[in-house]
Amino acid sequence: MKNDFGFPLEDVANDIPQCTALLSKYLNSGYLGLLLGAGVSKDFKLPGWEKLVLDLCKAENPSSIPPKKKKFSTDDLKKLTQQAKDKINDPLKYWEAVKEHLYKPVDFDFKLASKDLLIAISSLLISKKRGNVSNIITYNFDSVLEWYLDVIGLDVNTITKDQLLFRASDVNITHIHGYLPHDSKYGKDSDFLIFSKEEFLDRLLSGTDYWKDHFFEFFRRQIFLTIGMSPGSLEDDVFPYLRQMDIWYEQQKFYRMMPYGVALLTPGTASTDIIESCIKHGVIPCIVDIPKIPTVIFEICQNALVTL
Repeated sequence: MKNDFGFPLEDVANDIPQCTALLSKYLNSGYLGLLLGAGVSKDFKLPGWEKLVLDLCKAENPSSIPPKKKKFSTDDLKKLTQQAKDKINDPLKYWEAVKEHLYKPVDFDFKLASKDLLIAISSLLISKKRGNVSNIITYNFDSVLEWYLDVIGLDVNTITKDQLLFRASDVNITHIHGYLPHDSKYGKDSDFLIFSKEEFLDRLLSGTDYWKDHFFEFFRRQIFLTIGMSPGSLEDDVFPYLRQMDIWYEQQKFYRMMPYGVALLTPGTASTDIIESCIKHGVIPCIVDIPKIPTVIFEICQNALVTL
């Protein structure tokens, strides 16, 4: 039994007005959730994974970095991370070292608070007469979003694998790869960070882990909007779950009748292959230039108010 997503996703793909209209409808209905990728943190001056690992190794274990090497694979970075961890040989000091290099470029002041993307994301979360987003899954370790939402007066429930409790709050933010807040005010450090595809699949797609169930429940109950997720991250971190969700719907013998989500892709990364893969996995691809992403998010909010 092939899942039915309610309408041909090809008819809406890459049509920004139709995508924003759909997302406005899902926002008002309470279905809309967010998946935030590395592109979001990059906009706030946080280092990407490769830079974070190399900065950590240069400071803690410089002899581990191969000379003249310009390109590092996932396996390379994973090994470098483990070597730095072994060199430090103290879990608390290791987490503090990672945090130091993670937050070094970030100024937690109102220059950061004026970022268009932060303002746009928060506009989806604020409860109005129209609907609002209350559930976010982020693949980032940082606490920039928690900090900003605190600045504007929203109460955040931060969820990690060792802190899997829901309480009354304005928004739930799940850190699926682990969490290293810049200040203990925003929660406690995770006891693990996921640094590779293999670790992610091992922790979240194998066995009967309750953390995996939490993630599946998000996909059952929400229609997601991805922001800052690369095609590689969609393929590695999202689509394996959606294939499992298709199996679950087949076992339950009913159709979903709605897409799993909408993926905001940038022109430079939106190949024919990733567009076809999105549609195959029940996700509507929507190509948007990076500077225009906040505008598209604001349009979702404005359309939701108009269509009440």
